[in-house]
Amino acid sequence: MIKSLEKISRKHYMQCGLVVVLTGIFLYLTSSLWMSKGIVVSFDVESAKDVEYRIYYTEKLGQKFNYEQSIKKNTRKGKQHVEIILPINKLVKFRLDLDSRPVSVILKNLRLIGLKKVILNYNKFSKHQIDGYAINDEELLLSSNKNDPYITYKSELNLSAHTNVDWYVFLIFVTLAFLALNRLVRYLAKFKLEE
Repeated sequence: MIKSLEKISRKHYMQCGLVVVLTGIFLYLTSSLWMSKGIVVSFDVESAKDVEYRIYYTEKLGQKFNYEQSIKKNTRKGKQHVEIILPINKLVKFRLDLDSRPVSVILKNLRLIGLKKVILNYNKFSKHQIDGYAINDEELLLSSNKNDPYITYKSELNLSAHTNVDWYVFLIFVTLAFLALNRLVRYLAKFKLEE
């Protein structure tokens, strides 16, 4: 009887090990569904009207800004906290377009969050089609009567992305995969015993 119990427990451990390995393979293959890489552009803004922000970015040295590597975010008038996630592995250059029409805004706490947090220095921006540019108590006041105003960060950033895990989706995937694969392995083991 002891030998049969040892045989059952050895078989049980082998089945559990196989289920764990298969669950790990399944999670690796589906990692793009519950894990993402990116860099977060975060700032507080105050404006008297709705504003469309567009972030342009480059991932390589010497690369020019283009429309394909940009993300836009529409905001309502008043005070808001804005976060824009750039789906990239590395950020080299950064540009912030304020709107395609004349605009007046106050920016605070402009920072980039990747593997490390970078608080951007307002003195290191070059201004394009901007009429008013003033730094006041860690606020950046921007105004323009021209079309397509934007600011570009002069320094290269070389900021690597941070990996974000959606823990709710991950736990759902782990639970469902483990239960389904456990049932499959037990069914196949039972099927083999009947032969």
